Amino acid sequence: MHTREPGFEHKEDIETTSRQAAVGGVTTIFGMPNLNPPTNDTVTLTDVFDRYARTSIVDYNHNPAPTKYDQIQPMADMGVCAYKIYMVVDTGRTYPHPAGTGHARPRRSAEDDGPDRRHRKAIHHPST
Repeated sequence: MHTREPGFEHKEDIETTSRQAAVGGVTTIFGMPNLNPPTNDTVTLTDVFDRYARTSIVDYNHNPAPTKYDQIQPMADMGVCAYKIYMVVDTGRTYPHPAGTGHARPRRSAEDDGPDRRHRKAIHHPST
């Protein structure tokens, strides 16, 4: 799902997206980072999770963009299940299309639990 909040609510917001999902029988949605501002650090991710908590009627999570290396692990610690990696030529948009920016998937060593570990408990449930 591409919830477009914040920044592009004129296209779609979390409430309408979650309602559409529920009507279609979908019980969990995952947002993408192409927002304004893009979700690529803990500050923007916290804001997005707060928005979901206030308005989503289905379970949710969010796939931020790992464009700031020092933010990958802290975002994983917040419970993200995956990251959105754009592998296209940047088109000059304000949201992240990091191809060609020098960002690469970090290498893992045997002792590194690393940023790409899986979080099984990471689905967030709306408040009741």
